[in-house]
Amino acid sequence: MELDQQPPFDEYEEMDRVLYTHQDNYNDSAVRTSHGAPAAAAATGDDEETEKEKRRISATDSAFGVDEDQFTRIDFLTHLPSELSLHIMSYLPLSSILTTSLVSHTWNALSSSFEIWKPLYLSRYAQFTSPRTLAVLKRSPRDWKSLWKQRIALRNNWRTSRYKKHVLEGHTDAVYCVQSCDKYIVSGSRDRSVRFWDACPPFGVVKTLTGHQGSVLCLQYSDKWLVTGSSDSTLILWSLATWEKTRVMKGHAAPVLDVRFCEIDGEGVIVSCSKDCTIKVWNFQGQLLETLYGHVAAVNAIHLSGRHLVSASGDCTIKVWDLGNLLPSSTSTSSSPSPPLLSSSAAGAPIPDTHTETPAQAQTSQTHGSQSSLTSTSTSTPTTLRLLSTLHGHTRGLACISFRPPYIISGSNDKTIRIWHAWTGECLKILEGHDALVRTIWCGEWIVSGSYDQGVKVWKWPKECSEMQFSDQQSPQALLSSSGGEGMVPTMGLSGASRSLFGPVPPANTNMTTQQGDSEVESSEDLVVWDKREAHTSWVFHVGGDSTRVVSASQDKKIAIWDFSEGIPNARDFV
Repeated sequence: MELDQQPPFDEYEEMDRVLYTHQDNYNDSAVRTSHGAPAAAAATGDDEETEKEKRRISATDSAFGVDEDQFTRIDFLTHLPSELSLHIMSYLPLSSILTTSLVSHTWNALSSSFEIWKPLYLSRYAQFTSPRTLAVLKRSPRDWKSLWKQRIALRNNWRTSRYKKHVLEGHTDAVYCVQSCDKYIVSGSRDRSVRFWDACPPFGVVKTLTGHQGSVLCLQYSDKWLVTGSSDSTLILWSLATWEKTRVMKGHAAPVLDVRFCEIDGEGVIVSCSKDCTIKVWNFQGQLLETLYGHVAAVNAIHLSGRHLVSASGDCTIKVWDLGNLLPSSTSTSSSPSPPLLSSSAAGAPIPDTHTETPAQAQTSQTHGSQSSLTSTSTSTPTTLRLLSTLHGHTRGLACISFRPPYIISGSNDKTIRIWHAWTGECLKILEGHDALVRTIWCGEWIVSGSYDQGVKVWKWPKECSEMQFSDQQSPQALLSSSGGEGMVPTMGLSGASRSLFGPVPPANTNMTTQQGDSEVESSEDLVVWDKREAHTSWVFHVGGDSTRVVSASQDKKIAIWDFSEGIPNARDFV
């Protein structure tokens, strides 16, 4: 693809453009002299003597009174041990590293080494890659600069709508939820089944699970476990080692609309929300630990990241919760983000209740919120669970939510998507463009949304979300320092080890309100990367994906896949 055929790049991705078009092979003699000075600047005869005379240092001007030309210019990086040269270069920002590659063959080799590009690559893309893929990448030798270039080519595929579309058919009724991972695409349907599809062409069905007495409205999958929620008001925990039910959890009084779980070494929690207006926290033994009250309408969606949970309801509000010591200790104290490939929409949520919360209802909500939970199992250790904040702004019920700290992304029946800062409560951006209920959202390198207008949209992260941007002023050494020497920074924009991933946490029970006029909506069209309505003939219930593709599920019984990895040789390294 020629450069003049590419769409304009964002300002913060200018370094990507430079790197993408930069040629490593060049005529060194045509660019530099042996001393690193421009060849064209070499003078002869009288011109050279005149230049020397101008640069001569006199005894009256200098305490040394010596001729500058008596000094020998030394390429210090060439003469130093390579380990020390690389250490020095690791303090340069990306923009300077690209410049040093033009100095000489030696500098080009140093600036292209894996010690330089590994921390740069991981700092930018680790958060969009599954832990399993990351582990493989770190163990095996890689050309990290080449991987970076392939990532840029992949992003260009997204921008230019270069993809292959696949449609999966097999469910006999509406498909409510879908999750895409590096091994499987997992779907749940109104036909009461869960299907595991091969993640690669020809996308055959690997396994079909049945067990619910109602529609499978929501699911979450990991390497070991699958949790499903149903309109029969139950949750089922499945072991993927045996493909059998492990636990059936009963407690909700209405359909289970969304589910999330966090598990480490056999310990963890499962969080579910329901049309009964409650959120419940369970352990992996199927015991109910807590019930969270506060919403006054159906809780349509939740998202769990670290120790923090966000919930979206038909009462037009978002609540931010701290689960405290309900989570395994390594999770509650960790500064690492949740796995990036989790589905991020209100799977299976019905059309949200469109009523707006009245002041009296808001007071009721806050009263419940101050109590925050009802202990459902006897324990000698009190929980530290608490409600952190309630966010207002949407004018109709919420259908979906995604949480990528510190940002919350919500979709509503008011046809808008709002991006919030979780800890300040500020509404950073309002995205407009859908013509109906925004039913589902997935967030990775892009924001992907699906709607009852039968469309799927891909949006760029707005500039207001500074921590999702990559600064070309970050040096590999700074990235290594801020990541504890692992060459990996959980969230872009972190500049020091002392900075917490989650940032300052607001006090409990704050009530934050943002008016619609506080955010600019005029630039929504500029943020749309592409808008497709060609795959589905009915409502889009769910979207998911990864860095290489978008997966959507619809009432039309179909699953659509948009694969952007065409022409990318190492695309599986990005999943």
